[in-house]
Amino acid sequence: MKPNNKDNIKGQDVVSDLVKELKLKNLIHYRKDTKLWQIRFTHPYIKGKLVIKTTPYTLNEKKLANEMAEDIYSEIRLKHTHTNIFSDHTLAEAIDDYINSKRLQKTDIGILNVIKKVIGQKDIKHINKQDYQTLIRLYRKNNNKDTTIDRKFDILKAVLNDAKESEWIDKFPTIKKLHNKQRDEEGHKLSSEEKQLLITAMTKLGYTHLIDPFLFALATGLRRSNIVNLKKSHLVQTTQGMELRFSANEMKWKKKHSISLTQYMLDIINRNISTSEYIFSGYKGRNYLGDFKNAWQSVRVEAGVLNPNTGKYIRWHDLRHTAASDYAEQGINPYELMSLMHWQSLAMAERYIHNNTNKQRQTLERFETKFVPNLYRNENACLNKIDTYNTRSAEAKVI
Repeated sequence: MKPNNKDNIKGQDVVSDLVKELKLKNLIHYRKDTKLWQIRFTHPYIKGKLVIKTTPYTLNEKKLANEMAEDIYSEIRLKHTHTNIFSDHTLAEAIDDYINSKRLQKTDIGILNVIKKVIGQKDIKHINKQDYQTLIRLYRKNNNKDTTIDRKFDILKAVLNDAKESEWIDKFPTIKKLHNKQRDEEGHKLSSEEKQLLITAMTKLGYTHLIDPFLFALATGLRRSNIVNLKKSHLVQTTQGMELRFSANEMKWKKKHSISLTQYMLDIINRNISTSEYIFSGYKGRNYLGDFKNAWQSVRVEAGVLNPNTGKYIRWHDLRHTAASDYAEQGINPYELMSLMHWQSLAMAERYIHNNTNKQRQTLERFETKFVPNLYRNENACLNKIDTYNTRSAEAKVI
């Protein structure tokens, strides 16, 4: 891929700066013990590292030794600069790599193909905010709403993040949301009544295939993509019992994940096992659960379950929030909750634990150690003139 004029100008500037820099550098040192010139300079990009190399040149061949040193120094500088300016990949290559490594819906692949057609030939290191504006103008010309545009940019962001993971790029320009309406980041915890309303709606509308995925999400806290793509190959028999094991590429944070299966979870799996490689079947017995967005939309409208924080219908992701909240209420410790939910920081788990103050109070009342010291308190103490800590005066009050 040919660099544009700006790249040429930048490249020329780098060479010009290098020439000036070399004039100020003392790159060689004469060794009296070997009677040869030695190349010796501090690495321009690695702090504290010395580049040392013996030359074959004697005292009278200083010019040749200096030329050799300049060649080595220039190679380090230009190689580093070239790496920073250019990438070995275009955005189109990054998109193709992402599509091949993920199981995407046809809609998402279509979105990425449009992006590839518009700006795909650009070097991935040269993607900028102007490219985002080009896409926004195209989407608005096609009467896309801001929420739809945000959805399309979410997919582009996923591609660029994947390129970062592959070390094709160090960073990319921030993609800001166009739709800024209130959104409940923490989610809504479903009550038992709301859970039942949703299951009743699934039955009424003929979407009974969603009931077990729904229950399994509440039991495991797994994300929607993991539920949809759950296969027999994820089941592993260990000496401690059955587990679900996911590879790093299947998880949001690109780290392996495992869940020890309870009998309740196994019951859900066993009643859904079929000849298909996937655990959960789709509508009317299809082998694959697939994209059930329309079915879920109909179910939540029929059930009428709203998130009180936003006034909108609950999301499938709220099942994950509900699972975390339910386990926190049952007294699970933060480390176990962090492991189950596959969070990357303990702070997320502690937020759920700390939000359950009633459960914490019950635990403290059950396990607290009560010790009453038998000490005399004088008139200057916090309570008026009492004989011991376990005796209150009539005037003493509970704060």
